[in-house]
Amino acid sequence: QGGRIGFWLSLVLGTVWQISPAPDATATPDPFVCHPVIDGARPVNAKISLADQFGPDDNEAIKVTTLCAPGDLRGKPATNKSAHLACYAMARQLPPPRKRVALTNTIEQGGVYVVAAPSRLCVPAGKAPVGGTTLPPVGLSAFRCFTIRRTSRLRPRPLAISDQFGQTKLSATRGLLLCAPAILGESRPVDSRTHLACYGRVAGPQPAFKVLIADIFEPPAGPNSSALALDRPNMVCVPTRKRLL
Repeated sequence: QGGRIGFWLSLVLGTVWQISPAPDATATPDPFVCHPVIDGARPVNAKISLADQFGPDDNEAIKVTTLCAPGDLRGKPATNKSAHLACYAMARQLPPPRKRVALTNTIEQGGVYVVAAPSRLCVPAGKAPVGGTTLPPVGLSAFRCFTIRRTSRLRPRPLAISDQFGQTKLSATRGLLLCAPAILGESRPVDSRTHLACYGRVAGPQPAFKVLIADIFEPPAGPNSSALALDRPNMVCVPTRKRLL
């Protein structure tokens, strides 16, 4: 027990992140189109221990609320089309870190945000149509996502991104979430520096079929798995570099 506490303390102090190697360019996450789950999600009620640059969290994953599919952005195909993110609501809400950060990505350069309350945990997930099978993917980190508030207005940046369900148009009028790569249990991030920033004001198609998922909370998808119905996308998440201010 004492060793585990010491590990989390070292993480909070930043030592783990200071010695992390430079990220492999091939490990940078793809952009994602995120679809709310509107039917079929079952409670998992799984105890979790995680930590990221904002601190540790011993919590409980309740059930999946969102499935994010890798997307093709600006003519660049997704590099890992089998690696999705399944995002889970968490039982306990921690105090917000209230850190100021500058975000740089394909949408904005150095946009300043205040990091607020943690919102959800997103874990790598495989996806298959009903009747198919899939396994959790490799090459993708888990992320803890925080709500964010921009300190000034974001000038709209129209973008188009396509996932397996069709094309989504993004106005990117405001940032919604900052997702930090997280240590989840014994699993370390594939890339500890690249975050995901998620933006709203999107318009895209509703998936026409239900899907199965497989992740650390859901067994490998098969004939007896719960089928998830997905809604139209409500946000797009893009790879992002973060700088603390």
